[in-house]
Amino acid sequence: MAKARVYDNGGTSFDRYTVVAGGDVFVMSYNPLSLQGMNQWAGKESDFEGLDGGVLLREDEIPPEIRKAVAVRQVQALAMEDYDHEGS
Repeated sequence: MAKARVYDNGGTSFDRYTVVAGGDVFVMSYNPLSLQGMNQWAGKESDFEGLDGGVLLREDEIPPEIRKAVAVRQVQALAMEDYDHEGS
């Protein structure tokens, strides 16, 4: 998975953060790894015309909880690539 772009809508909705990585779009709450949080695949970036997830965050502005969730997603993507290759 490529380096992620993280957008913040300022808390106007529960899925405050939009993460774009490797052509995939994920929506996340402030606590995406919690049972009460949200961390959901929303589709491919190409599915969204004029994607407006809010303000693009600089690397140093991304909250630790979001960094962890993105890292988990990246590990899952790598695992799926390995799984897909095993079946070939």
